[in-house]
Amino acid sequence: MKSSILAVAMGFFVFGRMNSLFMLYAMFDNQ
Repeated sequence: MKSSILAVAMGFFVFGRMNSLFMLYAMFDNQ
């Protein structure tokens, strides 16, 4: 049970990092 919660937390963390990187890329692409 605990490991599955940890996996979900890691997934959200990685997804958040990728999302912020994508937004940064889009911002630079607009310039």
